[in-house]
Amino acid sequence: MPVSGKQQDEINALLNDKIKELFTSETFLNEVVKGVSSLILQDLDAELEQITKKVEVLEEENKDLRKMNANLNIAIDNMEQYSRRNCLKVFGLPETPQENTDEVLLDLFKNHMHLSISPSDIDRSHRTGRMDSIQTRSNSKVKCRPIIVKFTSYNAREKVFKNKKLLKSSGVIIRENLTQLRANVLKSAINKFNYKNVWTYDGKIFIKLKNKLYVVTSSEELDKIKE
Repeated sequence: MPVSGKQQDEINALLNDKIKELFTSETFLNEVVKGVSSLILQDLDAELEQITKKVEVLEEENKDLRKMNANLNIAIDNMEQYSRRNCLKVFGLPETPQENTDEVLLDLFKNHMHLSISPSDIDRSHRTGRMDSIQTRSNSKVKCRPIIVKFTSYNAREKVFKNKKLLKSSGVIIRENLTQLRANVLKSAINKFNYKNVWTYDGKIFIKLKNKLYVVTSSEELDKIKE
């Protein structure tokens, strides 16, 4: 049976009243909000889960890259230190204009250390760095730049280094020519454990504590040592 215009108006009015009643009902509105919120939260949870997985993958990749970078830095440092194997650094020798550092060193080795080192044992030598006041073990201060010397053989270098104790109290100090990384580790080790308990040999840093000997080449290894 067809609906008349009047009946249609009555139906529309009734529907409008019901809709108004629903939208003024706190219970209905709460249910709508709850349903919409649930859908939004589900979408957010799904997106958050995807983002979390991506972050975990990136963190793992970053961890692997940091490890690779650390290993690469260690390998580079090892190679650089090995390239300095025949070198020593001499502190405390007075600096004069137009000096010949080879002759200065040969005089030190012969007349102060009584070693048989010939000119052919020295590949090259030169002053390095800026002229600073150097605090020596004898508490004297000498203004001069250190000399880096490269020997033609490890044996000649070793002969000098093993006899550096002959220069005790002379104001002259002989040290290994460490990489910047290892020089920083050595400085930290001396500050932490006192220079009497710290020394170097063949580019490695030795620390003696309570009759136990530690060997380190990096700050990470140094940090693991507890007094």
